[in-house]
Amino acid sequence: MGVCGSTACGVKAYIESVLYACTGLLFLRYAYSRYKMVEEEILKDRPVRNGRKMPVEASDFTAKRALFLPEMAQFDYLVNLPEKCCFFGTIECIRTDLGGAWVKW
Repeated sequence: MGVCGSTACGVKAYIESVLYACTGLLFLRYAYSRYKMVEEEILKDRPVRNGRKMPVEASDFTAKRALFLPEMAQFDYLVNLPEKCCFFGTIECIRTDLGGAWVKW
């Protein structure tokens, strides 16, 4: 009655962690595609000084209603990290408690 066995609770926690991770990746993928689209617009209209385009700033993205994503927060950067890197490490630690299963997506 409301109390679950340790295995059932562990499985539930595992499923929730995977769902949160997947939801986060889906959101990041959406934010990244929007970022790239807006970045292209910004770079197209960027002023040039001394033969160089002015650097892109977070406020440029805010003005266009998009999130500014530093390189380390961009989808392609995170997906191409080595398998054992800290981005996936949190999920892997949770999975280790359940037998060390590793799911790649």
